[in-house]
Amino acid sequence: MRKVLTSAIGLILFIPAFALADTTLQAQVLQLTIVLASLEAQIVGLQNNQSLACAALPSKPSVAIGEAFSLAWGSVGAVDSGASSTRAMWTKNGGAQVSLDKPGTWTYHFAFYDTNGASTTCTAKIVVK
Repeated sequence: MRKVLTSAIGLILFIPAFALADTTLQAQVLQLTIVLASLEAQIVGLQNNQSLACAALPSKPSVAIGEAFSLAWGSVGAVDSGASSTRAMWTKNGGAQVSLDKPGTWTYHFAFYDTNGASTTCTAKIVVK
């Protein structure tokens, strides 16, 4: 009985540590996905000889209902959302933790603008099962 009680108490004390590790891992995945989106935008710009380019990436191609994933975007040559342009909705590079409660294919659209008002768009798709 004592071993069972000790094991149960130990498990209860370590559960928050596992939750913290999961939260830390999700934050790291988000940061890495943002970096990848930024690099992808730079590659797109260079390949297409464009001064304005963007990329949007989910951390996974598909998830289960309610499963968290990272959604990141990156751009080059775009004005930031805090700039004087009222059109800019997104920071140049950013991301968010997302979870969806309905199955289907979800598409996220991102539009970026340069200082001259030119625009570019990119999308990210995620399948929810």
